[in-house]
Amino acid sequence: MDYVYVCRPGDNEELRYSIRSTVKNLPEGRIWVVGGKPDWYTGDYIYVQQTGIGHPNVWKQLDVICATEDISDDFVLMNDDFFTVKKLDRTKYSKAIEVLLAKPRIIVVSNVNGSSTYFRSFVRFNGMYEIEYTN
Repeated sequence: MDYVYVCRPGDNEELRYSIRSTVKNLPEGRIWVVGGKPDWYTGDYIYVQQTGIGHPNVWKQLDVICATEDISDDFVLMNDDFFTVKKLDRTKYSKAIEVLLAKPRIIVVSNVNGSSTYFRSFVRFNGMYEIEYTN
């Protein structure tokens, strides 16, 4: 399983802590940074020119992610403000991924500030995912 971060250019300490939490608490996998990257990051990286701000950059990065053969078909899309605070059991994780892959969809946790606009915009742009809200 790959963990793929969409990232803005420049310094990004939040990314450092998010990657640390991923390595510590999620099942083994490759970490990718796509877009811009901070100077301290030395892992797998794909440069994507940033042409503005916000969602158009993310969509461009997602297009590149999906077209890159080195990234696994099943990957976890990450952002620098995603943190894993508890070790995730590999068996339970695999079962959850199977369920999610059965029907392409994006699940938005409605009590997370800011995520609704981001995901609604992504779904409108992409059009092939169903959006489901949960608490």
